[in-house]
Amino acid sequence: MYCEKCGDIKSASVHGYFFGDRLLEDVYFEFDLVDGHVVNVRTEESAAAYMDDLNEAKWLKVAAECNQDELDGGCEGLRCIACHKPTVWMSKEEYEDQ
Repeated sequence: MYCEKCGDIKSASVHGYFFGDRLLEDVYFEFDLVDGHVVNVRTEESAAAYMDDLNEAKWLKVAAECNQDELDGGCEGLRCIACHKPTVWMSKEEYEDQ
């Protein structure tokens, strides 16, 4: 993946609202990308207490599936976890083609 500010990145996040509607509003799910596959899905530390009241395993699985679909479809909605910039591309070439 590629971030306009940070360059090549291995991790990104997505807002939980995309797949959990208001239940997951303001919860970001982070993940790593290895060989084109979403791995190591987790919530941001700031959401830990909130997720204790939910079925976190279920939502981590949903987040993984959603993020993989998002990557396969072009990364719209993903953000860099280093700079929090909301635009991430699959590659530098894809970014330069925009």
